Amino acid sequence: MNGHNRNTHVISGIPCTGYDNHMDRADEEFPGIGAPAQRALAHAGYTRLEQLDGVSESDLLELHGMGPTGTDILSDLLNARGMSLEA
Repeated sequence: MNGHNRNTHVISGIPCTGYDNHMDRADEEFPGIGAPAQRALAHAGYTRLEQLDGVSESDLLELHGMGPTGTDILSDLLNARGMSLEA
């Protein structure tokens, strides 16, 4: 783990009880999506896949960190669950 303890603040090294890493949840909710795209989704308030149902692909592409590969993966994830992005 490159010497980093997940339960320790990255800069100060102070133990963080109840440490909640949103990126772990994003990995589970948006599997296959790169970290920059996951951060873009989180910053825009998207924390669950179903929140993206009906969202336009062009709106997602405007998010800093989201690219066509990310929207393709999201589209596939949504389609597998009977949902879709707006074209």
